[in-house]
Amino acid sequence: MMRFVLPFIPALIIYGLTACSKNPLPAKRDRTLVVPHSEQELLELLDDTAIMNGQLIGAAEISADGYYLPDPVLDTISPVIRNLYQWQKDVWDPVYMPADWAVPYRRIFYANRVLEGVSDTDSNSPRSKNLEGMAFFHRAYNHFLLAQLFAGSYQKATTDTDLGIPLKRAAHDSIVTRGTIGQTYACITADLRKACRLLPPTQATSNRPCRAAASGLLARVLVQMGAYNEALYCVHTAIMESGELMRFKDQDSVAIHPFGLNNSEILFYDAFSEGPAFDPATSRVDTDLLRSYEPGDLRRAIYFKPVAQGTIFRGSYSGTDAPFCGIALDELYLLRAECNARLGNSATALKDLNTLRRSRWEPEMFEPLQATDPQAVLDLVIAERRKEYYFRGLRWSDLRRLNLEPRYAHTINRATSGKQVTLIPGDLNYILPIPQQEIILSGIQQNTRR
Repeated sequence: MMRFVLPFIPALIIYGLTACSKNPLPAKRDRTLVVPHSEQELLELLDDTAIMNGQLIGAAEISADGYYLPDPVLDTISPVIRNLYQWQKDVWDPVYMPADWAVPYRRIFYANRVLEGVSDTDSNSPRSKNLEGMAFFHRAYNHFLLAQLFAGSYQKATTDTDLGIPLKRAAHDSIVTRGTIGQTYACITADLRKACRLLPPTQATSNRPCRAAASGLLARVLVQMGAYNEALYCVHTAIMESGELMRFKDQDSVAIHPFGLNNSEILFYDAFSEGPAFDPATSRVDTDLLRSYEPGDLRRAIYFKPVAQGTIFRGSYSGTDAPFCGIALDELYLLRAECNARLGNSATALKDLNTLRRSRWEPEMFEPLQATDPQAVLDLVIAERRKEYYFRGLRWSDLRRLNLEPRYAHTINRATSGKQVTLIPGDLNYILPIPQQEIILSGIQQNTRR
């Protein structure tokens, strides 16, 4: 692959790129480096899978429930992971820019450079449209990831006043201010609508987003916004353009990792970096969650494995210990079920719910769920989300949005180092602090923590 140097990288990104070293950037520039201009060069920029499909530490999943770290592990892990796990007021290392801030903005920078490069080519070819669609997707996807960590939940009454994230719509943009929640979600949804129009139905690899991935992500965002009618249309479109659900009875439950990387459900691939929160050698599955799986539900055997000191997770769609956190077909079925349940379409919601569950169960033990009341159906859908998406990067967002509804509000308790720590619904610590280096560089407003 050709090596690229981009003409301008904001201080934010430069710091993120050097976050593993205190050494300054080399003074001399490699003459073999080129600025990407052609469609092939721009495609190679988006195909940089090490950046565009990885390197996140998974701060949201580390902060969520469903697992625990034994005390001996807590004494040995990095302070950042321990701070996230214990919901400390101060989280980040004072010297290094954290990956979950720097990497999404680096991806956004790449996306903006591609959008500008496509504009410069003045091409209307299918390849050019695909490039543009992928860039809009990546910009929206990463703005959304940032919003789940560094901004509050979407609430219609306060979207014009609640602080969002810094939005970057051009490669040369410097961060100087934070938008509102309303501006943040307007930018994300606008980009995704463009991506849906431009992307093809299929791609050569799941590292590149297809049209169904864009429609599915748009549905995910719209559900957070409470726009269930539009979300239903988007997710239905995505499912119609996708493949089939896997049957868990066909998976190798003896394998170390039962799922292959290119399984039929993946629409867009992204993964967290392997770390102590996700490492089977250190992380253990919450016993209350394990008890929620009924006899005949193969997810318990496929996702998890009993070991000497508890139960470990081994069912990532990545096919490794690195948790898959992209977009997959199983999420779409439960998004459509939730939209239908919230809109009063109980029978249709149950159909999707049972279709998903049937694919996860021993055939001879499966019995369809039954309910007629929309609220009861919605309860079933919400419970199913908890069991389906383990270490998928979705639980933290679910906690944040569902905590706005008293029926689903949930308090998380952890016993760590001989003391109890608690995260209550609406807690200020559901919004992570912006890295101090960014506050110093740009002067933007910091989030309030307790």
